[in-house]
Amino acid sequence: MTSRRPRTTTLACLLLLLIWAPAYAQAHPRPDSLFSGYSAVSPHWPHIRTMMTDFFGKWAPNERSWAAGHYDYVMSGDAAAWKRENSGIRHYRYVLLQATTLPRTRSANNIVSAWYDDMVRWYAVHPHFRIESAFLHQARQPADSAHRLKPWGWDTYTWIINPADSGLIAYSENRFQYAAKDEDGLFIDSQGSGDLSKNIKGSAEFPADTAWPPESGAYYSAYARLLSDLAQALRPKGLMINTAGYRFKSDVADIRAAGATHMEKANNPLSSDLPATWTFIDTLLGDGIFVDLVNALDYADMKAVVRKDFGGTVDSAYHRIKMAELASYYMVVPPTPVRLALQTVNMWDRPMSSVWIRAQEANIGHPSGRRAQLTQGVPAADPTGQKVLLFARDFDRALVLFRAQTGWGAQRYGDSTAIRVALPSGEVWLPLNADGSCGAPVTSASLRNAEAAIFIKQGTIR
Repeated sequence: MTSRRPRTTTLACLLLLLIWAPAYAQAHPRPDSLFSGYSAVSPHWPHIRTMMTDFFGKWAPNERSWAAGHYDYVMSGDAAAWKRENSGIRHYRYVLLQATTLPRTRSANNIVSAWYDDMVRWYAVHPHFRIESAFLHQARQPADSAHRLKPWGWDTYTWIINPADSGLIAYSENRFQYAAKDEDGLFIDSQGSGDLSKNIKGSAEFPADTAWPPESGAYYSAYARLLSDLAQALRPKGLMINTAGYRFKSDVADIRAAGATHMEKANNPLSSDLPATWTFIDTLLGDGIFVDLVNALDYADMKAVVRKDFGGTVDSAYHRIKMAELASYYMVVPPTPVRLALQTVNMWDRPMSSVWIRAQEANIGHPSGRRAQLTQGVPAADPTGQKVLLFARDFDRALVLFRAQTGWGAQRYGDSTAIRVALPSGEVWLPLNADGSCGAPVTSASLRNAEAAIFIKQGTIR
């Protein structure tokens, strides 16, 4: 970045036209400080919603207290422990649906056979339902327990449910209502079409559902109806499913049925598919779906990222990726963030406070326009020949720029890929750093491949 003052360019004019569109302008009061608006009880900030998965197995009292002061939603873990720290936090219990582990088994992921044991007890007191009909069976084999479909998953063998069976539907509603008794909702893992389709191959009950991609089929239709029934049974509590980055028709049907989706690994700045992901999220948010936008890269991945010619240290690479994930969130956040959560860590063994970036706390306000692709004044390619795809979005107190990766195959990300674009005139722009600090005023932005930047309007803070 530079403090040189270039002449006003057509880019600046285009920016002003695109980002101040009156049809999308929102009137929001300006806070006095860049970090004002914080609440000790969730939601913590007015401009963003934060979400995490409680995989961390060594919570110290002060670490959980810290995390409760920074996240609005938590999936898995101990609901009571989180509520003691933050009464406003929303907690979703972890459950599975399509697959159940075999009796007396325990996976490396600590998923035990309690569901099946409970299932046996439930069917025993509901004898008008037949437990064997609740499962899929191998084609051309007797429909008995010895011939249930038994794929390998979650580090153990599993049995696959029959979502069209009336007994299974009744049992699942009962189980989910009980599981959600002291919760704000339930989170169902492994619900993407890639997870579901591989488990039903060769079933006697749905022999025709073998095509890829899974756009339609009797199994997928029945599964969407089951999710809809479960969501209805849980209301007003929430039901969120992990569809990861899948966007086939069957995934869309399941998301609409549940009402919320956890998009694991979808927020990936090093993927050329990210702009298409934004468009998909736009549609979901417009239909009232709750979306958890989840990172693809954690701290442990940064050693590999540095080897991708990022340069610098593991910490600097991590900050660059996390700032891009934050900017990606801002590319799709609606005028109010209540239906869009940002999840930037998904770790098992590292304290959350050690990987948090304070830039998330900077209150940039609300969007005053839609994101727009910029072309005027933007080079068609960077110095290494890679195509340039640049997006911008204006907020009450900031301008967010995102240079998206394009194409597939080998990519360059280092300093040699940088392009420079002028920022709009009429404002004093302060670059926001990952640690929440602001740099000296600049008049242009330097963006490498798959890099984003947030520029604060100096006049909006005191």
